[in-house]
Amino acid sequence: KTGLTSCLATLLLRMAAFMPGCTVEAQKSEKSPYEATELENVSMQLTEITPTGAVLTITDKNESPFVYGEWFALEKKEGREWFGFHPLIENYSFFDLGYRPNQNGKVIIEMDWEKLYGKLPKGSYRVLKEAGLQYIAVGFTIG
Repeated sequence: KTGLTSCLATLLLRMAAFMPGCTVEAQKSEKSPYEATELENVSMQLTEITPTGAVLTITDKNESPFVYGEWFALEKKEGREWFGFHPLIENYSFFDLGYRPNQNGKVIIEMDWEKLYGKLPKGSYRVLKEAGLQYIAVGFTIG
């Protein structure tokens, strides 16, 4: 009976994530496996921040700039620790695309994390992106 209840709850949670007018709050999971670093001549900024998404601008002024993909990680700060989120979609994946900075050294990405994680409650968060074999992060606050 417990397995069936859990299965039905998961199914309803996933269905609600895709129904107009329904919102599902993001559920944090395990401690972050990522270590963010600062890269020379690279910075990130978030604008138009909402509980369901934001616009990410990566500025890369390197002579040989990095290529940035669709992948991102979203984490919530609890005390001094960062925690990831349980995705609402099993076996999700990101498109294997690469974005090079434009002539001004910028990559602009519209992020929508609601379908993958749900609506973020109030708190302190960070978005991580991969640059080469390293991770860079930018923090933000909801509420």
